[in-house]
Amino acid sequence: MILADVVRRDLGAPTTDAVRAVAGELAKADGAVAVLFYGSNLRTGSSEGVLDFYVLTAGARERGMWPTVGYREFDQGADRLRAKIATMRLATFADAAAARTL
Repeated sequence: MILADVVRRDLGAPTTDAVRAVAGELAKADGAVAVLFYGSNLRTGSSEGVLDFYVLTAGARERGMWPTVGYREFDQGADRLRAKIATMRLATFADAAAARTL
């Protein structure tokens, strides 16, 4: 199965409005072409703990080790959501998902 098929299959996975709002904010990043929500919170449906996202970009090749990982907090109504954000080029992500790179 190729990456596009996996993403297409899982695109309709149920998430909370708060998670969709965080993904929408992350999608506003310069050069962002896709935001993927993954990890245990996706499987459990919980917004507790740290949410995991990939922000995929069309930008220049990464310097050094990829991805660039950061942490942000988002206020969603009365809740504060915490997110770990891994940013990398879409092409790098596709290569890694296809086991074409380390």
